[in-house]
Amino acid sequence: MKKHILLLSIPLILLQWACSSCKEEKDIWEDFPEHQEKTEENTKEKEETPEAQDEKKPEVKVTSLFTEEEIKRANTAAEADYMTQEEKEMLKMCNLARIDGKRFAQEYLQPYFKGKTSEYIESLYRDLEGIKNKSLLHPAKELYETASNHAEDMGTNHFFSHNSSNGATSSDRLRGIIPNAIATAENIAAKSSATNAALEFLVQLLVDENLENLGHRKAILGLQSKEYNRIGIAIRKYDGWKYKYFCVQDFAHVR
Repeated sequence: MKKHILLLSIPLILLQWACSSCKEEKDIWEDFPEHQEKTEENTKEKEETPEAQDEKKPEVKVTSLFTEEEIKRANTAAEADYMTQEEKEMLKMCNLARIDGKRFAQEYLQPYFKGKTSEYIESLYRDLEGIKNKSLLHPAKELYETASNHAEDMGTNHFFSHNSSNGATSSDRLRGIIPNAIATAENIAAKSSATNAALEFLVQLLVDENLENLGHRKAILGLQSKEYNRIGIAIRKYDGWKYKYFCVQDFAHVR
């Protein structure tokens, strides 16, 4: 792969949304998860079925390019005993990308892709190159519970959508969940198999293949005008349907 130099409370709650998207797999992505979910502002949610595939992902050897202090600082969920280790790991990686995008790409993305590239991977490297010492994401139990409930709903009722099985929208679920939030968003993803779900879901959402507005990437990396600084992450596995792994990220911007 080409080496890159990298990337209160007020009465009105503004909402930003992520909508799902699906597409046909391409040869270049034979061992990379394909389905994505699209973030849009002030638009009607779209419901589509994600694509997933059963190819094994490569094991990623990580030799840290971050200092112990940086890793400790990124691990904002260290005391969040309600989160799984996998969910904490995803949040830590999100924060490491915000601390130094270039080093994050060198540590996690380059070993993962192993020479594969696309215009979206290239643009991700460019975005990460410009990221340095951004504000960190902190866990919010309210968002975690909302994300967990939706992941469980999708897994047990065998569907993939921002809308709940009872018809509630993501706006319904997130509205007022954190009273002083002035913006919220939701990312969802589903896969048929995973060897390292935290990393695989994170890479998938950061690449945002074929999604022009790069909504997932912007939410995770804090590239919007109002950076999200609170997050709930749920990663769940359910058997009995073609999609066994589900990831829900619920975001909020709190002043």
